[in-house]
Amino acid sequence: MFSLISINNFLSYKKYQFLNNKKYFVKFPKNKLDITIKEKLLVEQIKKYGYVIIPNFYNRDMCNKFIDQINKFMSNHPTLIKRDKLNSDNRIFGAEYISPLFKKSLKKMISFTKKIGRVYLRQDISLFMMMANRVIHKKNNIGSGGGWHKDSFSKQFKSILYLNDVNKTNGAFQIIKNSNNDLFMLKLINKLGKKFPVTRFSNNEVNKFVKNKNEQVVNLIGKAGTLILVDTSIIHRGSPLLNGKRFAITNYFYPKNKLKDYKGHFNPKLSKFINN
Repeated sequence: MFSLISINNFLSYKKYQFLNNKKYFVKFPKNKLDITIKEKLLVEQIKKYGYVIIPNFYNRDMCNKFIDQINKFMSNHPTLIKRDKLNSDNRIFGAEYISPLFKKSLKKMISFTKKIGRVYLRQDISLFMMMANRVIHKKNNIGSGGGWHKDSFSKQFKSILYLNDVNKTNGAFQIIKNSNNDLFMLKLINKLGKKFPVTRFSNNEVNKFVKNKNEQVVNLIGKAGTLILVDTSIIHRGSPLLNGKRFAITNYFYPKNKLKDYKGHFNPKLSKFINN
């Protein structure tokens, strides 16, 4: 049985979804979509599963160059790095400004993922920023992103590029299957007694509503150069590292007329090229 409070919270969630989708929805003319059959299939996979994994988007040599630039920037500009309490998750917000070469080399990824995200969301989106991070194994680390969370209660699109080989032990991106569908959300709100719009969940809370972790929790693993396209309204996290490290670049896309809402949201954030 669902409590009256849970049902009211769920209806608030659905109202938010409706108003948000209505506000940013764009009906693109078919002749302006400019998308191939292969790209359409990627969009359909995201609709069905919440994500798609594309191997070998960049080769390993190029990924190693990206890693070298990230390491160099972090060493030279420690005050421009966002770190967690354990100094495990180290982030560069606005990483497209690490260097002109860095930005130019990643242009292919941005234009491609923006096209996919635009069609998937049916919204006119822009890149708000790139985030490059280096996550290192530390005792009691909670992985990248601060644990289980949703980025939004309505559709949200990101792309993530792995720069080194990522597996279940060194920080794979994890999602909880179907955790953005209506039935799951109603059960979650009812089970946890949390009010909309809570977006973060502890491990204990996840254990309460995920009955079979082996089936419901998906590890998105991949070799260096793997590109992940994902709807981050699904509950997700960068898994805690048992060993090693993980390098990745995450691209944040928002509707064009929503970009101003995030001004000052990520600090410290680069806004111009800085000598690496």
